[in-house]
Amino acid sequence: MLLTIVNVVSVGRVDGVGDAKAKGTKKKHRIEYRYGGCTLHLYSSGAITCTGAKTEEESIDALMRGGYSLTGHRVRNARVVNVVAKGHLDGIHLSTLYNVLSENDFDVRYEPEMFCAVVIRNEWATSIVFESGSCMVMGAKSVEDVWRGVEEWLDMVWVDTGGIPPSDHIPPQNSPNKVMVELH
Repeated sequence: MLLTIVNVVSVGRVDGVGDAKAKGTKKKHRIEYRYGGCTLHLYSSGAITCTGAKTEEESIDALMRGGYSLTGHRVRNARVVNVVAKGHLDGIHLSTLYNVLSENDFDVRYEPEMFCAVVIRNEWATSIVFESGSCMVMGAKSVEDVWRGVEEWLDMVWVDTGGIPPSDHIPPQNSPNKVMVELH
C-alpha cells in the first residue's frame, strides 16, 4: 500500500497576543494568515495552529516563522498534533478485514448500515478503510506513527488470511504474501 501524507497539523502558543499588531484576515474568533503553502490560525487565547503542511519539518517551520511574522512574538511549545495520510488497498473486502481484526482483539468497528467503512484504532493512529480500497489514516503524532498505525493491522490481515482476496477486475500488483507500505 502506498500512503501519501496530505496534511500535518501543528500547534503552539504566542504570549502577548493582546499587544500584538497581528496582520491577516480577521475571522469570527481568530485571525487567519497564509504563510507559504500553509494556513495559520491565531486565537485570542494565544493558541496558534498551522495546517496544510506535507512534512513535520514544514509544519513546525511555518508555525514558528509564520507565527513570528504574524504577531512579532516568538511561538512557544510548538508540536505536531495530527498527521493525515491517504492510500489505497487493491481488492479489499471489508467483512474479511473486520472479521480478521476483531478475532485478533483489534479495536475495529464496522457497521455498514451506519457508515460504509471499517474504522481501525490503535495507539498510533485511526485508519478508515472503504470498500473502494481508499484508506485514510489520521490522528498520528508523527509520520512514523502513520507507518506504525497501518503496519500493525495490515500485517495481521496478511498473516491470518494469506492475503486479502483480490477483486475480480483488479490483478494483484504485489507478491501474494506481502504488501509494501511506503510514505512520501
